[in-house]
Amino acid sequence: MTHTDDAVRGAFERACPGVRVRGVTPLELGHSSRQWLFDTDEGALMLKVPARDPNPHKLRNLMAATRVAAELDVPVSRYRAFLPDDEAVHGPVLVQEFVPGEQAAAVWSDLDSADRVRVAQTLGRWIGLLHTHRGTDLTDLLGADRYPSIEDFVIVQLDEAVAAIGEVDVDIPLARRRVEQGLAEFGEVEPALCHRDVYLDNVLLRQGRPSRLLDFEHARFLDRYAEFGKIRELLFDWFPETEQPFLEAYQDLHPIDELGRHHIHVHIGLYNLVMCGYFTKWAPDLVPTYLDRIRTWLAS
Repeated sequence: MTHTDDAVRGAFERACPGVRVRGVTPLELGHSSRQWLFDTDEGALMLKVPARDPNPHKLRNLMAATRVAAELDVPVSRYRAFLPDDEAVHGPVLVQEFVPGEQAAAVWSDLDSADRVRVAQTLGRWIGLLHTHRGTDLTDLLGADRYPSIEDFVIVQLDEAVAAIGEVDVDIPLARRRVEQGLAEFGEVEPALCHRDVYLDNVLLRQGRPSRLLDFEHARFLDRYAEFGKIRELLFDWFPETEQPFLEAYQDLHPIDELGRHHIHVHIGLYNLVMCGYFTKWAPDLVPTYLDRIRTWLAS
C-alpha cells in the first residue's frame, strides 16, 4: 500500500506527540516493512509500517525479543512508540531510534580480511548470547503461537511447504521423509531464543565494526539449531570466510557435538523446503535455487 506524506507524518505525530519534526525521508530498507526517517528535535527517529502482515502482535513480539536481546548484552535499536492500529496507514506503527551505519552486506567487499573476521566473530557471539536465554515452551516471546513439541512445529512447516511447492522435478516427498526421519532422532529439545533472520543485511556496522543486530521480527523460542538453516545459506555459503570465525565464537558459549550437527543437518533440509514453498508464492524466479539446494541436501 502507498502512503502519502501527510498520512505518515500524522501517524508519527499521534505516536510521538510533542516531538517537533523538521523533515521526513522515505527509506528503502528490508522487504517486510516500509520505513521513513524523521529528523526531529529529539534526534533521528524511524517510523516503520508492516508491508505484508499488519498483525500488531508481530510487532509486539519484535519489541519483546529486542528487549530481551538488550538484556543479554546484544546491541540493538531502542523503541520509542507503538500504535497497534493507525487508520491513516491502515495498520500498526512502530517508532524507533535511528542508528547511523551501514549494512554489513552492502560494504562487505570493501572490508579487509581482519574486519570480516571481526564481523563474523561478533555475530557468532551475539547469536550465542541469544541462545543462552531459554524458554519453557516453543512459543513466541509473548507466549503465543505455541507448539507442544519440536515435531509439531516441524510437521506444520513441512505441510505448508510441500503443499505450496506442488509438482517439481525434485523428489520432495523423499526430502520430507528424510527430515521426518532425522527429526525422530532429536530427543528432548530445550527451547532457546532464536533470531531466525541471521544474515549480513541485519548486521549494522560503524567504521567497519559491528554496532547493532537488527530485525527480531521472526524471533521465537525454538530448537537453537534451527537458526542454522538460514545461516548456512545466507552467511556461510554466500560468504565462506565467515564460517570458521562465527562457529569458533559461537562454540565458546555452545559447543556443537555430533547430535548438534545432526540437528543442524535436519534443520537445513527443513529450511530449504520451507524457503522453496515461500518463494513459490512470493518470488518464483528463486525457486530453482532452492530446488538445487534440496537436491544437494538429499545427496549429502
